[in-house]
Parts: sequence; structure tokens; C-alpha cells
Amino acid sequence: MDLHILNGDCLREVFEKSGIRGDTHVLREMLLESPFELNCDWDDLFEMRAEWLQKQFGIPPDEYLAEKESEYELIDRLDRYDDVYFWFDPDLFCQLNLIYALSWFTSEHASGARLHLVRSGTSPDGRMQALSRMTKAELRERLQNSSRIQPEHVDWADAFLIAYGADTPLPLWKSMRTDCPRLSSGLPDLRSAVDRLFRLYPSVTDGTGWTERLILDEIRTESETGMPTGIALRDLQRRILSNPDAELSGMTDLLLYRHLRNFTLGAQPLVTVAGHDGLPDFTHPADPDDLAATRCSLTKEGRDVLAGRVDRLSIHPVDRWIGGVHLCPETGYWRFDGEGFIRPV
Repeated sequence: MDLHILNGDCLREVFEKSGIRGDTHVLREMLLESPFELNCDWDDLFEMRAEWLQKQFGIPPDEYLAEKESEYELIDRLDRYDDVYFWFDPDLFCQLNLIYALSWFTSEHASGARLHLVRSGTSPDGRMQALSRMTKAELRERLQNSSRIQPEHVDWADAFLIAYGADTPLPLWKSMRTDCPRLSSGLPDLRSAVDRLFRLYPSVTDGTGWTERLILDEIRTESETGMPTGIALRDLQRRILSNPDAELSGMTDLLLYRHLRNFTLGAQPLVTVAGHDGLPDFTHPADPDDLAATRCSLTKEGRDVLAGRVDRLSIHPVDRWIGGVHLCPETGYWRFDGEGFIRPV
């Protein structure tokens, strides 16, 4: 019997019409966001994650924890399956969720299952070819061309999660440079995805992560081209989500709204958002008219950060988790310089 673990509901909608046989499980998780520190048991960890996801994205804790119960039930019956297929894209968001799903198969219940990776890949121009945008025939073709995931890849996925859950980025940085190269044949998209993860850390130059700077740059560009009232959220969202590197970095509409919301906080916000009461979140989906009416502009502080006149973290603190690393004023900020990490001072 086959099990297909899908990367999201958009893929599920196409997959169910493809005629591919087997059970399906949609992995509804955001390992890229919220705490993943492993110094507590799993129930406590998921409770912590549920609280954070509600705070940052408006995801109801009951819904998130119900998904965890569904995962527990699936893990208990993994021994039913002969073949398990993992349908995941090459972007950072998907690759972290893939590692999380693979870690389930260190259990003795799944010891007999053959594991397979169904990849989407990227086009020659660097754009991601998402599985959810493929036709039914293309999905069947991808299934036929799936590759085997070996036990050593599963063991390494479990070790990866431990490194990802550390309270410094150094164990993961070391693992990606020692263990990952020899395992790249089984998980070919992971190395480039995690390299993008490291770029999310505050830079040594201005204190912004890569995606934060991209968003601020897009807002600034619109202001400099004759739109003093700022850029419409609809246009900003279209530009960010169509950026190939942002797509491969795991950017989604909810993540964009979270960044913008955080930019507006504090005594010295980097961005102002006007024209509508509040930004969309999980429980308040985006309305097209509201997206067109909502306008985003840089403040003086935002312009100063982009110009390199001031360090972002000195005027606009961050409170964010990357795996087990808590970036906040209380713990200090790890910074990334492209070649390695600078410890908090």
C-alpha cells in the first residue's frame, strides 16, 4: 500500500484528480517559522509553537494542535505502508518540512517502508516549478521518475533536526559543510535551501535579513518612481512573490504580511501601512479590494537603514525564531556575513 505525503493543500487539489493511487497526508506545518527548540518534550514544543503561530500569523492554536494529533495518528500506522512518497518542492519552506516528515521514519514502525522523493525542481531561468502548478499528467510523470531515499538520509534528517533545534546556528552550519555534501544525492535540494536559511539572519552590514531587505527595497523603489503615497499592498505582494529567489527562500503571502506588520511596530517603525484597518492573516484572508487600497511606505528610519546610515537592530529590535535560535534583545543577535556567523555581543 502506498502513502503520499503532500507539501500543501494546493497540491492536494490537483493530486486528487490525477488518478494516482494510495493514501494521502497533507503536511500543514511551518518549520521555517516559530520556535523549534528541542530542550522540552514534543507536546510542550507544539504548545509553544501553537502560541507563537497565533501571535505572528493568526493561526488558531486548536487547528494547529489538531494537525499534530493527525500526525501522531499517521505515525502510529506507518507500518501499513510498503512505499511512501514525499512530494516536496525545492524551496526552503518545503525542504524544512520534508526533513521534519522524514524524521518520522526513524521509528521502528516504518522500518520496512521504501521511501521515495518526488521532486519538482527549477527551470533553466531559475524559477521554481511547483508541483501544485503541474498538470495531472506531469504529476504522474514525476511519480515515475521519483528517487529512493536511503536509510542514511533518514538518519541524517533526524540529526539535522537536532542541529536546527540548537540555540546557536553553529551546529547546523557545521553539519551542512561536513555531512550534507555526501548525502546530496538523496536530498539534492537541501543544501541550496539551507544556504538561503542562513541569509535570513541579520546581516553584519545593516541588521536586516535578506527577505526583509528585499521587501524594504521594493517599497523604496516605488516611492522613488513617483508614488509618494507608497506602493499598493497588491503590487508589493505580486512583486515579492514573483521574485524567483524569494520564492526559493520560502516566501508566502502570510510571511509577507508578518514582515510588514513587524516593520510597523515599535517607537521607530521602518514602514507605515495606511488605507485599511490591519493586515491580512490566517483568520482574516486578503480581500482584493483591500490589497489595492492598502499602501505601504518607508519611514525615515526605514530609508536610513537601507542607506546604511543606521543599523536596523539598534533602532528596531527583532523578536524571531529560526529553529532553536531566538533572535531578540534579551539573547542578542547572531549575524551572518556570507562566510559564517558572528556571535552576539
